[in-house]
Amino acid sequence: MAQFKDTEGRAWQISLNVGTVKRIYRMTDVDILDVKDGRLLMELGDDMCKLADVLFAIVEPQATKREITDEQFGEALGGDTLHEATEALVSELICFFLQYRPRTGRILEALWAKVKEAEERAGDLAMDKIGSEEMAQAIDRQLAKASQEIDQRISQALGD
Repeated sequence: MAQFKDTEGRAWQISLNVGTVKRIYRMTDVDILDVKDGRLLMELGDDMCKLADVLFAIVEPQATKREITDEQFGEALGGDTLHEATEALVSELICFFLQYRPRTGRILEALWAKVKEAEERAGDLAMDKIGSEEMAQAIDRQLAKASQEIDQRISQALGD
């Protein structure tokens, strides 16, 4: 069983079983077991509101005991907590499939490793581009262009 902490320091248990899968579907219309092509994981990674809804559906019994609403739960998700919650969800999803459909679980595990590798490489590439001489030159060109436009507007305003 995986877990994560929200921004309030509350620990939430992520446990997937048939009842949880049905609750997720009932509350969010998301089939959490539809991982064949990786689209669902990408969608949840891109849509933090949908991710928060799925997470709340998973922890809803815990939230009810703590008298925490869906909105309060969402307000306590942000930054590192979303990353930690995503890791917990995917980890539990992989474990679920490793027991239920081992081949699918191994595929999902390999896919998740590749997604994380791709994110790391994309981040490195972006940082390299941002720090490049080409980027500095592009910024200088844009600043020179903006300076010329400002000079023209000042001249027009002053009636030169």
